[in-house]
Amino acid sequence: MKSRISLFALAMAMAPAALYAQATPMNVLTIGVESVKPGKGRAHDKLEAEWASAIYAAKPASGYLGMKTMTGPAQFWYATIFSSWADYEKSQASNPGQEAASARFSPQEADILSETRDMVMVRVDSLGYGKPRDIAQMRYMSATRITVRLGHYDEWAAGRSVVKHAHEAANLTDEYSIWQVVAGAPTGTYYLFASRKSLAELDELATIHGPAYQAAIGAEGQKKLDAAQTNAVAFSQTDQLAFAPAQSVMSAEMTKSDPAYWAHKPAAVKKP
Repeated sequence: MKSRISLFALAMAMAPAALYAQATPMNVLTIGVESVKPGKGRAHDKLEAEWASAIYAAKPASGYLGMKTMTGPAQFWYATIFSSWADYEKSQASNPGQEAASARFSPQEADILSETRDMVMVRVDSLGYGKPRDIAQMRYMSATRITVRLGHYDEWAAGRSVVKHAHEAANLTDEYSIWQVVAGAPTGTYYLFASRKSLAELDELATIHGPAYQAAIGAEGQKKLDAAQTNAVAFSQTDQLAFAPAQSVMSAEMTKSDPAYWAHKPAAVKKP
């Protein structure tokens, strides 16, 4: 399933700007989703760790972030982010080491995976909030999938704008980005992503969205939010994902920032 197209400054738009061109927005996101067969979890983890180590050793132009769902369907997500479609295209340049790794490991997935799926997303920058977080220091991702009814995008966006402006007015600390799925999911599918240092941040959300935030929303804003939720949103689900460092390929800079967490062990080499 995975071509391992990728990025070194991966962070779902939340990596430190110093790791890529300054002020370059990350606008294209790809996520490969793998569902593992029952009883094959350990085999999958071993395969993916060896595969990631082999790709890291090949010194690719870019990498990817692996994550495991803690809630919802039992899945692994492999996320890749690019500044543009042109940047995505450049990442497809031939790399003999990566190609050799794919030839070695890809056939082994047939007995391990029950389903694979790829999604491509573009950033909806006008609806996101906050500065990028240092993904090297993050350990979890909150992912909210939202299905917007056809013909109701403007109403939903108006509700999201209320939320964004209230965050700005109250100067809140819970940064998030919003992405529209343009391939690999039904029309009207959006994702809201928020990276986290620990799950303890979830305990703080009620306090963060306390009186100052509620005052910034206001009565009229709350009406817009309620209308958007009732009329525009057909489905919404939030799941928590844990980073899988052994199944990720991060930049050398990010690896050095926390080698105990991100560093790869050399991939095993089979003797003839």
